[in-house]
Amino acid sequence: MKNIFFAGLLCVCLICGCAQKAATPQKAFKIARKAILKGDWETYWDMLSAESKERFMKQVVYMQDTYSKLSDPLKSNLLESLNATESELFKLDGKTFFINALKLRDSKKEPAESRAIDLFKSCVIIDCTIKDQSAKLYVEDEEGYQVEIPLIKENDEWKLDFAKYYPF
Repeated sequence: MKNIFFAGLLCVCLICGCAQKAATPQKAFKIARKAILKGDWETYWDMLSAESKERFMKQVVYMQDTYSKLSDPLKSNLLESLNATESELFKLDGKTFFINALKLRDSKKEPAESRAIDLFKSCVIIDCTIKDQSAKLYVEDEEGYQVEIPLIKENDEWKLDFAKYYPF
């Protein structure tokens, strides 16, 4: 009887995907941290709030709308910074833009971005405040560098809420 139960549970997991749910802000951070360290950008994208995702889409639309107004040298600079062709630019959506930007940064390993990755490698959660459907998680690395991470609860799951950092 136990075998039938576990076989049924396995089937449900395979069909539903058994995605990790972030029942707490700390769990959301741990899922995102693990994804970042593994380079699992799809999971990291899934851990963003709906508004954060929308801001990335607005940024892509802005780039697409602005592209035709740019001079040729600026067009080249934009495409080079995106590691994309003109046709690829117009096929971009927010998710693809976000993931490609992370992959590109990760491949370049630029000092400014390595600080963020280093933070995730060695950080500990030092505090968490929750107010209604929002939270602030405070993390610190081994050198004492601290970061405040905003989160929001959507559909009973905590998501990283970076929308305030994007002007679009």
